Amino acid sequence: FFAGLPQGVFSPKEESLRQSLLDFLGSRRGCTFPLIEWIDRRLGGEIATLRDENGQGEIRLLPEPEARGEAFFEALAPDAFSVEEEALRESVFDFLASWTSTALAHSGDLAADPAVKERVAAFLPADVRLEEWIERRIGGEIKLGPDDKTGEQIIHLTPAGRPIVAAKFEALQRRLEGARPTKAGAKGGAVASKAGAGGRSSGPAPRERIPEPKKPPFVEKDRWFESLPSDQLTVEEAALREALLDFLRDWPKRRPGGRLAPILFQDA
Repeated sequence: FFAGLPQGVFSPKEESLRQSLLDFLGSRRGCTFPLIEWIDRRLGGEIATLRDENGQGEIRLLPEPEARGEAFFEALAPDAFSVEEEALRESVFDFLASWTSTALAHSGDLAADPAVKERVAAFLPADVRLEEWIERRIGGEIKLGPDDKTGEQIIHLTPAGRPIVAAKFEALQRRLEGARPTKAGAKGGAVASKAGAGGRSSGPAPRERIPEPKKPPFVEKDRWFESLPSDQLTVEEAALREALLDFLRDWPKRRPGGRLAPILFQDA
C-alpha cells in the first residue's frame, strides 16, 4: 500500500483527506479525536472498520443499503427458518393473537410491540425493514395492504395464517382462564382477579416488561459524542466523511492484491 503512494508528496485524495482531518481537529481544539469509533458511530452505515490477520486496522466501503438488504435475503434458506427468524415469526403471530382493538392492526403497531422489537433487533439488519421481511418470508401467511384513509400498511391474515393466530388466541384464553381466582381464593380475598368485574376478561394478559439494557459507565469520550448533533453531521464531519468516501472510492484502482485501506486503531 505505502509503496504505491507517491514519494515526498501527497496524492490528491490524500491531500483532501489530510486537510479534512486537520480542519476537523482544528474545530475541536483540545479534544482527543477517537477516529475509529467516530467512523463506527457516525459513518457505520457507509464505512466498515475491521482488523487484519496482523491486528492492523483497515476500513472499507460498505455496499449500498439496497444491495446489503438483498444479500441478507439471498443468504436465508429458501425453505426453512433459522432459530432467530422463527422467533421473530412467532412474536408476530403472538402480537396478532393478543390484539384487542376493533380496528385492524397496522405495521406501526406491530413494530412498536416490545417482544417484536426485541426479535427484530436480534435478527434483522438495520437495512431491512420489518414490512419487507414479512412480504418476502411469511407473505403466504400475512399480507400487507395500504389503508385507504391513512395510507398505513394494514395487516391482513391469509387463509394459511388464520389457523395459526386462532390457535394462539385459544392458548392465550386458556392461560387467562387458569389465572382466574378459585372460589376459595375469592372468599378469602387473598387472590385478586385481573379479569375485571363479573369475572370476564377485559383483554389479554399484559406482556412481561422487557428491562432496559444497562448503560455503560459514562466516560468523557461519550460526552464528546453526545455533544454532536444526533440527526446530522456537523460541517466539519461532513467534509471529513466526503474525504474518506472519496479516498475509499479511489482505493480499488491501486490497492495491492485486493487489500483494504489500512488505518491505525488509535485516537488521532
